[in-house]
Amino acid sequence: MGSTFGRSLIFCISVIAITGIFWSCSEDNDDLSVPTISAITPSEAEVGDEVKIAGTNFSYTPDENRVLFNGTAATVTASIPISITTTVPDGVIIGDGDVTVTVNGQISNSISFTVKKNPDVNSQTVYVTKNPYADVNWSTYGQYKGNYHTHTTNSDGSDSPYVVISEYYKKGYDILSITDHNYTTWPWPANPGMLAIRGNEYSGSHHMNAFVNFTATSSDLENGIPHVQSQEGILQINHPGRYNIPSLWMWYIPWFRDYSACITLEVFNQVDRYPNDRQIWDNINENLFPATGKLVWGSSNDDSHKNSHRFQHFQFMLMPELNEYAWLDCMKNGAFYFCNEPGKSGDANVPGISNISVDNNAKTITITASAYNSIEWIGPGTTVVATGNIFDYSNYKDKPFIRAVLYSSKGDSYTQPFGFETVTIDK
Repeated sequence: MGSTFGRSLIFCISVIAITGIFWSCSEDNDDLSVPTISAITPSEAEVGDEVKIAGTNFSYTPDENRVLFNGTAATVTASIPISITTTVPDGVIIGDGDVTVTVNGQISNSISFTVKKNPDVNSQTVYVTKNPYADVNWSTYGQYKGNYHTHTTNSDGSDSPYVVISEYYKKGYDILSITDHNYTTWPWPANPGMLAIRGNEYSGSHHMNAFVNFTATSSDLENGIPHVQSQEGILQINHPGRYNIPSLWMWYIPWFRDYSACITLEVFNQVDRYPNDRQIWDNINENLFPATGKLVWGSSNDDSHKNSHRFQHFQFMLMPELNEYAWLDCMKNGAFYFCNEPGKSGDANVPGISNISVDNNAKTITITASAYNSIEWIGPGTTVVATGNIFDYSNYKDKPFIRAVLYSSKGDSYTQPFGFETVTIDK
C-alpha cells in the first residue's frame, strides 16, 4: 500500500513537472515566433518592382507570410525564415508608408517604405499628328500618274526630249519632269497634254533635282539646296543609296531639317538599283520627326536614260485638278503614293488606293484599295510591325512613324509615312 502510494505521488509530481516544462517552452516559443523586420531592399520602389525583406521568424511557406505595403497585401514569391521576396502590389497607396509581416497571427514591427509613382500605361495615348492625306477628298480628287527623274540627249539620255515626252504620254502619264544633268530642258519642244514640271538634276556632288523655281543651270547639292530655297522652289534628293549606307542617315538630317525646300527623298530609282534607299529613308524619319515634326516624303522615279529604264517607277498624285499649283501643294503635303512595277508595262499594274482614313478616337488607320494580295505596315528600322488593311495604333507607343506597303504579284504601292506622338496624361 505504501509502495503504491509513493509511486502514484511520484507519477503525479512528474506529470506536473513535465506539464510545466511544456507550458514554459510553449510561452518561450510564442515569443520566438513573432516575426521581425530588420531591413527592406530597396527602401523605395514602384508598383510591380521586386522587394526583399530581411528579418527573423518568417515561414518557409510563402503563403503563410502576409506582407502589407501601406496596408495593401502583396504576393510573396519566395521565403525562408530570414528572408522574404515579394513585389509592390497593385492598388497600393502611393507615397511614404510602411511594411509589416504577419506570420501565424503574429505581427512584426513596421519598417518605413516609399511607394514611388510609376508611369501608368493607361494614362498614355497615341495620336497621329502628321497625316499626309488629311486634306485629300478621295471621292472628288483625281489620281494623276507622274515621273520626276528623266534624261534626254540634252545630257546623257539616248533619246531626244520629243521622243521621251511622247513615250510617257503614250503610256498614260499625266505629269512629267525632264531633269537633265546640269541642264534645264525647258520649255518643252512639244507638249501633247501632260503637266510639264520644270526640272534640273544638279550633279556636281550628291545628285538632287530642282523643281519649278530656280535659276542656276549647274550646281552641286551643297550650293543647290540653298539656291532652290532662295528661289522658293522645291527639291528632291536622289538615290541616296548610291552615296551612303543606311547607318549614315545622319548626313541627310541637316538638309531636311534646315531647308523647307527639301521635300522628298527618292527611294526607288532606275529598276531599284539601290534597295538600301528605303532603309535610309526610314532612318531619317525615325530621327527627324521627333526632333522637328517634319517627315520626309518618299518618291519613285525611273531616272530613265534609255527606253529599258522607263515605266517601272511612278507615283499617283492626289489633286483636285491638274495644274502646277495643285502639284506643288501635293508634293509639299505628301498627298501621293508611289509605286514599283518590275514588269514596266506602263499600265500601272499595281494596287490602287481609293481611300485612307485616320481615326484618332478609334486609334486606327484604314486603307481601302484594290488589286492587292497583302498589306504590311513598316516602322522604324524598316521592320514589319503589323499586317492587314487596318493598323491599330492604340499600343504603338513611343514610335515616330508608320507607313504601309500594298503588295501584288505584278507590282507594289507605298504610302507616305504617318507621324505619331505619344502623350502622357498626368492623373
